[in-house]
Amino acid sequence: MNKKLVISLILSLLLTLAVVSTVALAEEHEPDLVQLRIDNRTDQDVALSITGEGVGYYLPVGPGTYRVFTVPRGSYMHTTFACGESVSGDLDMSRQLELVFTSCYFQPANFGTPSIEKVFLAEGPPSVHWQLEFVGTEE
Repeated sequence: MNKKLVISLILSLLLTLAVVSTVALAEEHEPDLVQLRIDNRTDQDVALSITGEGVGYYLPVGPGTYRVFTVPRGSYMHTTFACGESVSGDLDMSRQLELVFTSCYFQPANFGTPSIEKVFLAEGPPSVHWQLEFVGTEE
């Protein structure tokens, strides 16, 4: 009876180690995700096309609505389509970000805060501390 107890304890220990190892491996391969909230307060469609290391996403948002997207943390190149224009640049998704697209016709009173950025394509926010940076407009 003593042998059965020792064998069952050893099997239980091996099974526990196998489960813990599997969970640890799964966590290592799971990407670190972050949220991107796009709030479209314009009367037109807005979309971001972002590409990063081996991934690409097209993120559309209808007029007067918002959507929350979850993407892997990292740096992306973006092309932003809004108000009949498009601009390209860099997008830093090292932390969560909310982009607020205000009126197509009037520049916002301010550009928001570093985590809630108001987007006006005719003139983007200074690129020193902002997560969404514009390189230039596309013709």
